[in-house]
Amino acid sequence: MNTEENYSIGVNAGLEALEKIHKTLGDDNSRDLKDALAGIMTTVMHCAYAAAPTEEIAEELISTAQQFALKDWEKEK
Repeated sequence: MNTEENYSIGVNAGLEALEKIHKTLGDDNSRDLKDALAGIMTTVMHCAYAAAPTEEIAEELISTAQQFALKDWEKEK
């Protein structure tokens, strides 16, 4: 597989996880949703630190993902 296909797998897995959170908690309690979102983000970032050969590379990956997320969000506004 190539980078785009792998990226797409990750995006789809994230969307499935968010859908499960929404089904479990509903849309009425933003505080619960915020807590669940913090949990999934922590888990994914922990994985980045564990899988990367160095802390610096993990932080670079996390920073790049944050930049992608911000650009995607800005397009949706």
